[in-house]
Amino acid sequence: MSTPSADERWYRTAFGPITAAFWTGLVPKERVEKEAAFLAATLEAPPGGLLLDVPCGAGRQARALGRLGFRVEGVDISEHMLAASGEPPVDGVSFRQGEMTAITATNRYDGAICWGNSFGYLSDADSRAFIAGVARALRPGARFVLESGAIAENILAAFQPTTEMTVAGFRFSAERRYDVAASAMHIRYRIERGVEAEEFTARQAVYTAAEVLRMAEQAGLTTESLHGGIGGEPAGLGRPLIAVFRRR
Repeated sequence: MSTPSADERWYRTAFGPITAAFWTGLVPKERVEKEAAFLAATLEAPPGGLLLDVPCGAGRQARALGRLGFRVEGVDISEHMLAASGEPPVDGVSFRQGEMTAITATNRYDGAICWGNSFGYLSDADSRAFIAGVARALRPGARFVLESGAIAENILAAFQPTTEMTVAGFRFSAERRYDVAASAMHIRYRIERGVEAEEFTARQAVYTAAEVLRMAEQAGLTTESLHGGIGGEPAGLGRPLIAVFRRR
């Protein structure tokens, strides 16, 4: 088998219906509700405030935040992810298909989230443009919560070249190559459900926490706090990063 190598725009076609169903089913509903409670408390948005969820995936956090009384606009590039949740509509919560970098609003949102380890899918220039777009879209003083499990401090010390597992009727495998010169992983995924299968190669930039904070600073965001989980864990080695920013 050839060495994994992803196209720069791999994410535009990667998430088919099987992949969408697998990723959506990985996180139980109880976990989603706990994440939404953490986000609601951390964002400190006003009751009924308008939030941005990008990329929103299947919109499970968006709907959970909607059930907590917020209005939410979700954006995701994949039609299959947007259709994957199977949940009923929630008042005040809407979704549209679009690119992470195509955020054109100014001073519109009372808070924003990038949840689910999607940060780093883009090129470096587009990642910076994404953060800058979110910053412009926020009202002054509003907060942005960015979560990344692929942060360097978390992933490199325990880098796994391969992963295989069977869960909830899916067989999942991942083959990873780390590109030192680009500080990025190229990951060949294969997801099977019965006789059906989808395969694609992803690229995930691996930033240090400090690099992410500098990007945010350059975009006009101030770092409020860093977390290593939703249960009060401090940020640190071997943990994902949850960074909380505020628009100046």
